[in-house]
Amino acid sequence: MKTKGAGERFRRFKIGLTPLSPSKVHDLVYIKPFEDPNNRTAAILLKKGEETYYPITYIFWRPKASVGQTDSLEQALKKTERMELLAKPSDERNVLSPWLTLHKRAWGAVQKALGKSYYKCYAGIYSGGANAVYWFRIIDLHGEKDVDINVPPHLRKIFGEKIRRLRYVYVENVTEGMKKKIKSISTVLEDFFLYPLIKSQHIEKWRINGYIYSLQMHDPIKRVGYDECWVKINFPKTYEHLKSFEALLLNRAAFKKYMSARDVPFYTMYNLGGYTYAPYKVVWNRMGDKLTACVVSSANDKFLGNKLILPENVLAFIPTDNEDEAYYLCAILNSSIADLILRSIAGGTKSFGTPKMIEETLNIPRYDAKNVIHTRLVVLSKKAHQLASTNNIQDLAQIEGEIDKTVAKLYGINDDELTEIKNALKLLEGEQIEEETVEEIPTLEPDIIITNPVIQENHPAQIEITVTNPSEEPITNVKIKAQLPNKKVEELFQVIEKQEKLKANLEALPKGEYKIRITMEYNAKGAAQKIEKTLTLFVKGSGEKKTIERGEIDELFGD
Repeated sequence: MKTKGAGERFRRFKIGLTPLSPSKVHDLVYIKPFEDPNNRTAAILLKKGEETYYPITYIFWRPKASVGQTDSLEQALKKTERMELLAKPSDERNVLSPWLTLHKRAWGAVQKALGKSYYKCYAGIYSGGANAVYWFRIIDLHGEKDVDINVPPHLRKIFGEKIRRLRYVYVENVTEGMKKKIKSISTVLEDFFLYPLIKSQHIEKWRINGYIYSLQMHDPIKRVGYDECWVKINFPKTYEHLKSFEALLLNRAAFKKYMSARDVPFYTMYNLGGYTYAPYKVVWNRMGDKLTACVVSSANDKFLGNKLILPENVLAFIPTDNEDEAYYLCAILNSSIADLILRSIAGGTKSFGTPKMIEETLNIPRYDAKNVIHTRLVVLSKKAHQLASTNNIQDLAQIEGEIDKTVAKLYGINDDELTEIKNALKLLEGEQIEEETVEEIPTLEPDIIITNPVIQENHPAQIEITVTNPSEEPITNVKIKAQLPNKKVEELFQVIEKQEKLKANLEALPKGEYKIRITMEYNAKGAAQKIEKTLTLFVKGSGEKKTIERGEIDELFGD
């Protein structure tokens, strides 16, 4: 319901030409009903043959206590609370776009901030699947020397015409936590290609808390690895290190897929361009369920000197040459309004903070230095970064409140609507508010189904009517009456603790659909109860398929 790309095929809600209308969704992600898989679980109720109309009722389940695998449904209901939200496509122009799920009172306010961003977003640099070859900790400065290295003409806007001095640093590669096992090494490298690298663990709201180092071996203009001859002659230590891993680098899945047919250096990387060298970047986490953004520029590093900070692939960023513009953008991304929109559309999914999600979801207007709201956000954002760096939580909370109010003015959101946005966030985070209404725990009534509702035409058959008791309390004096197509049947059960079955023989029937009316009278907790239900029996022709074919399943879920 909330994933971009492949999710769009699912949200067509069709098997072949047959429409399926979602009537209700139960979001069980935080309940984790399956013990081992780390999946995102939901239950969806669909009506066959009906077109989809929005909004759709979306029940968000939130745990009050841990729900065990052996808990009964009644116990699970007591350990959870259910909040009724509404679901609609996040892009009104694209009915297949990821669903936005919100409390109905916050809908109007959020609509004002939805739309396409003026800004293009990018993913951080990517090694292509061999991080331990490129990632380092610097142990010490090994020495320095004056050099006279010509920079290729197409790169001079970034690096200047000449490289006049090189530092040599003693490094060890980062190997812990890597999917691909790569040997630990210690070596000396030239500093030119080394940059401070921030990963998701280094990003906090309004600040970074550290970095490691990475080789950046990708020509940002030609979009392939730097010229191999240039690297080998002028930076021999770096080249020697990379050459020792040549076989591994050539075997990277991304390299074989995108680069093996081209004549490019074996150390070529990905997700790099001129934008990577912008002096200012607003950086945020691509994954998770809460967006955390900050402005980064250069680090005055004790080993490398003043060096541009680069974000890793699990992060996304907007580049800019304008410092104030960066702080303006960061204020919007860190606002409660952006937080609610992104959480309500893609919280916890792989689509959460991707460049496309931000570009297509948040209506971020172009920075205008003459706009008082824009410049006010710049001042507040800079203050927030300053307070975060000194861990001044109390004053920072006050500034964040002012940022929310100012971003609300940017989108024409009034005070009452901003309150609803903040209340919606509180509900998602498990806080209680006076206006909150959650779905009541339903009464666990017995259920009746026909276990085998499809039989063949012109053949005698036996159908099985199953009664299930989901309550922990047994039901007694259970009398079942069923009106079949050509006769009535009755059955009496003194006690049903969990499940009982009633079997009935049928004479041969012609092809068609037959309504089975069932009445069940019983006692539960000392009171007489009654259930009436009409079920459908399908009599199919002898040559008709009774199951959905694999191709139709693929059509529903995507290839």
